[in-house]
Amino acid sequence: MIDGDKMTANWTIKDELDANHLPTPQSKQIHVLVVVPEQEGTSNEMSVAPIPLTAEQTKMVVNEVLKERDEKVSLHSFSDLNTAMGERIVKKMRLKANIPDIKEPVDNSIGGYSWIPNISESEESQRAGYMAYLQQHLKTLMDRGDFLLDDIAGDESVLNIVDPRLPFAMKGTADVLLINRTSKSPLIKLAGVSLVIELKKKVEPGHVPQAIGQLVSCRPLNCYPLSLLTDLNDHWHFSWFSDNSVLTQVTLQYPKNAFRFIEAAVLRRTESAPLLPSFTPGPFKMIKVDDFLPQPDDAHAEEMMERYELMADVVEPEFLMARRMEYAQHLVQSMPMYADLYA
Repeated sequence: MIDGDKMTANWTIKDELDANHLPTPQSKQIHVLVVVPEQEGTSNEMSVAPIPLTAEQTKMVVNEVLKERDEKVSLHSFSDLNTAMGERIVKKMRLKANIPDIKEPVDNSIGGYSWIPNISESEESQRAGYMAYLQQHLKTLMDRGDFLLDDIAGDESVLNIVDPRLPFAMKGTADVLLINRTSKSPLIKLAGVSLVIELKKKVEPGHVPQAIGQLVSCRPLNCYPLSLLTDLNDHWHFSWFSDNSVLTQVTLQYPKNAFRFIEAAVLRRTESAPLLPSFTPGPFKMIKVDDFLPQPDDAHAEEMMERYELMADVVEPEFLMARRMEYAQHLVQSMPMYADLYA
């Protein structure tokens, strides 16, 4: 208002300042005009009815939805996962970090593995060497007859995963799986997995996201695995889901302690479970992803779209584009801000 008159569209801020004897703004000063809506019952009462999207706006929304979906289903190799990608996994799954302090006893009764110099971890001779080392020091488990160590370094797709609860799809493998024979299926590679192991000659902080990704990749089989990132010497980094939305991580230094922890952890759900080592963070529990993060309601639509994308080479481009548009519209309809448009 200026002198009791309502401002009109052609009035300027200067008119307002002059009429109210206000000083002219100096450099870096900001004056704000607030538009107050009319009270209820007036002729200019504000409407809350949804405004239909124009064709251009609809196109923009659909493109944004498809862009987000393409990013979600884009594949990233486990070996390429970095800290930023690891944070995206944690954020998408709404995980809380738990890194407890432990008092690990000194125990040098088992020496570390001697890596063969000048060859990579994936070379046949290297793999034979570390498999023999693991077999030797997990002998108690192996002698039970219901566990086996599986060298999967050569199976480049065994851990591939696409899941709507993840920010992106992941592909690749690890080095070794410890599998419970009683639940192993010859047709399902990961059935019965108890421990997924990633081996590095030198473990670095940047390798941790890879181990977390490998842990998550075991989810579809509803198993209770541990993830282990290790150099088989003085870095034994374990990860597991210990409670609702809690990702626990523990690093041990001595091989003897690490093998004791592995044995106790993987036997925890059996009738012959040994006592947990005194340094184990308690109360010790391992749970499945499905226990705290169920599949979203639109998982079926996403699964169907993924199948259509996999058939891209054998279906007509027009058919695939139509399915993409239908899926995009489905996602738009699920957005609260646009829901009224499709009521």
